Amino acid sequence: MRFLRSIGPDENALCVLDPSRDSLHESPEAFPDFAPATYSTSNVHLDGGYFDPARMRGFWRTRSLEAASRGVRHLRAVAEMAWALRGLPGTEHAEVFESSLNPALAGLPISVICQYGSTRFPPRILLAMLLNHPKVVIGERVFSNPFYVDHDEFPARLERLGTDPIDALIPIWRHFLHRLPSSRELATFLCNSLPSLIPSTSVFVRTDGVECHFDTTLEALNDNGHVASPPGVFSRLFALWASSHEMLGGAVHVGTEGAQTVLDATYEGLSTRVTLVRTGSFSSGELIRFTGLASAVGTALAALPRTGAGSDGTGPDG
Repeated sequence: MRFLRSIGPDENALCVLDPSRDSLHESPEAFPDFAPATYSTSNVHLDGGYFDPARMRGFWRTRSLEAASRGVRHLRAVAEMAWALRGLPGTEHAEVFESSLNPALAGLPISVICQYGSTRFPPRILLAMLLNHPKVVIGERVFSNPFYVDHDEFPARLERLGTDPIDALIPIWRHFLHRLPSSRELATFLCNSLPSLIPSTSVFVRTDGVECHFDTTLEALNDNGHVASPPGVFSRLFALWASSHEMLGGAVHVGTEGAQTVLDATYEGLSTRVTLVRTGSFSSGELIRFTGLASAVGTALAALPRTGAGSDGTGPDG
């Protein structure tokens, strides 16, 4: 991650990695030029087989103060969050704990990025994450998060919005979708985010010379331009909308291939496709939701420069 690789001479780096994603084995290759202090979530977040929010806040404060005592100006840290899915005692407090870290670490020379694999977490936890982090990292871009709420307000806000977390996530999704400046970033964002809004086995996105495929059963993203083709859609038209000055016209088809159901959105004048696939049928509510999401993609596509071959433009925004 560029956040850690770009540390300055008076900074230190720290990783808390989760063995469930084999990241402990990947860390030497990920950081060839230096050796960040590396911990396992099994020995930090879940030390002793349970999660203790007070102990974890103490861990971060201690690491930060230790670094400062050695003359380190700033400590950069990355912590994977897959531990919260293990169902061990105390993990039910993860949402409020994440919110409590902001005031607990205020004024200390430390920045922590919490890594969530978006397709692994249920919508309520993703909603909580987006409410309790003042900044959001998408790919390698850093965005200010207008949906962030203070720790004191967080429990009540989550309680209210958590009754329908997918409905609450959609305006947040739209906000960040419309701030991605390249076809490649948009395609990757769609592959990673759509299964959280409409459960799917696979997501295929093809736009502006970029192809992306996410397999949710394997938790594998392929965006290198050599992706499997989505199932052929020999299906009925479900929705159709016209172009406007700010949105590309498009259509949604729904069909089946064997035991799989396919949702497919296409856009006027482009070879762009956004396709969801899963075993079994999509509900009528999900068809309507996909149409709304697909039209939002049409607005985002209309705002992108049509330079072809992916119009990449990647890089940190902050």
